[in-house]
Amino acid sequence: MSTTTTTDSKPVKVRVRMGSERLLSSGAEGVLTASECRDGQAIASGASSFSVDGDRLVNIATSSPLWRDIEYGAKGEDVRALQAELTRLGFPVYVDGVAGRNTARAVERLSLALNLNLTSNWKTEAPGEVLLPLSRYVWLPAERVNVSDCKAEVGEPVTSGGPLATASAQVETATVEGMKDLKIPGSRVLTLPDGSTLAVGDDGTVAEPDKLAEASGVEAEGTEGSSAGSDGGAASDDSSAADSDGSRTVTLPLGLKTPASLSVVPAGSIVFHGGTSCVRSTGNVVRVQVVGSKLGASVVFVSEKPGLGPNVDASPGRSLKC
Repeated sequence: MSTTTTTDSKPVKVRVRMGSERLLSSGAEGVLTASECRDGQAIASGASSFSVDGDRLVNIATSSPLWRDIEYGAKGEDVRALQAELTRLGFPVYVDGVAGRNTARAVERLSLALNLNLTSNWKTEAPGEVLLPLSRYVWLPAERVNVSDCKAEVGEPVTSGGPLATASAQVETATVEGMKDLKIPGSRVLTLPDGSTLAVGDDGTVAEPDKLAEASGVEAEGTEGSSAGSDGGAASDDSSAADSDGSRTVTLPLGLKTPASLSVVPAGSIVFHGGTSCVRSTGNVVRVQVVGSKLGASVVFVSEKPGLGPNVDASPGRSLKC
């Protein structure tokens, strides 16, 4: 008997459900004095893409939309979401849904990093004072969004809630098909064409699905284009149009996060009984899962402990029961 390892990597279909386009706006009133918005390009959270009356606006992506001035002492899910995003951007704050001194300090650090010139001072803030005005941020539905249409031109007036740009549809969910057919248990990851990976739950749900679109070439409308085949981690389209439910399918390699150890045993050593398979090793009957073959031998996965010993019975006979 010999051993080998595997990541059990194989191409799988990933069902991707897209959302709808979103208008990006802010609470600012005045003249658009600067814009880094470009049709077909991306804008990211934590950056500044627009200025109104000379004041730079910050792009902020949060799981709950920001909709108001964030004041010292404010409470709510929008505050909690802002705290989480500030932490992700490198301005750590305790995520408790209350805009206190630590939140004020994080906003001040963000202001200094982007030259926003916000007037707040975390050392002197009092309840009700504004930390992040509605007029100084652009809420994004994801950490990074592609812009399909820049609505406002430099020199033009903008109004509170008026459109600055249109964000292309984002991936809302992604699910790997055929998870129940996997023979080797263990945590799985999808490998994207850039070499990065996304965790996949036991039910096939892909973590951070928004990162799948840009890396795998999923079109915003799900109607055109295809990329290279699945070899080497690239994605491929399985249809030329979106399905009736607005989803589409791409193909990506799915493999084990941690390589599994496999045993190579003589084909004749395996006994099939009652829907299970087993071998006899060092006097013990060990259940195995057959996952492949190799030069006339069988490749098996063993989940039981202590597992297989150094020797297996090459001809156990029909009397062996699993």
